[in-house]
Amino acid sequence: MKMNPYFQANESIAGKAKSDEHILAAVAGRFIGANPKHPPVYRIYSTEGFRRGADYRYEMDLEQRWPELEHGQFVYVWGKLWSDGEIDHPFSISCYCPVRIIVNGILQFASNLNEDVFPDRSSFFRAKLGRGWNHIVLEFVATATGCGGKFGTGSIKGFPMHILAPLANRDGQEGWVYSRLQSAAWDVMPGAEEEQGQDEWFPRMAWTPQERSSGCFSRIYGEKPG
Repeated sequence: MKMNPYFQANESIAGKAKSDEHILAAVAGRFIGANPKHPPVYRIYSTEGFRRGADYRYEMDLEQRWPELEHGQFVYVWGKLWSDGEIDHPFSISCYCPVRIIVNGILQFASNLNEDVFPDRSSFFRAKLGRGWNHIVLEFVATATGCGGKFGTGSIKGFPMHILAPLANRDGQEGWVYSRLQSAAWDVMPGAEEEQGQDEWFPRMAWTPQERSSGCFSRIYGEKPG
């Protein structure tokens, strides 16, 4: 039985090009045309925020941010992630306490007891992202083991993750925002692009009265007697 060709001769690049070099040049030109070169983008970030490590996961130690944290209190962390299309994105979390992760208003991960008490373990899950901005909210509950976790991509090479602050007054800023201490869980999670009125978000964006009165060099370098 005669097999039909995969491509008609008039639709085949091999039928048009004179050599492998011409074929590779056509493929490379198509890729370059669809993926133009972008210049570097420089973003501001706060030293009071969460730094991203070499594994592309953010260290979220809420006990460092809120030393007065008490067992049973809640802290929320919120950020936005861009996606060029609808995909199943791999994520990774190491839990210091009970954690829930909500993506675009839908619960995608809830830790269990084994994950809560072994902070060195990494748990992996996938969540569907839509085209455009996707809002990720992490709910942490303080316990004797701590409060927070390490959260980020589940595939460093395939899906590097770059989180931006989701609030309008921090547009373009690198990193997450986090809430004050909460005595109870929130019924409604943030997730719209407009700023939410539920709580004041940190890291703070304004100088304290003491910092404002001390002068810019003292704010940058600190003060030393003499």
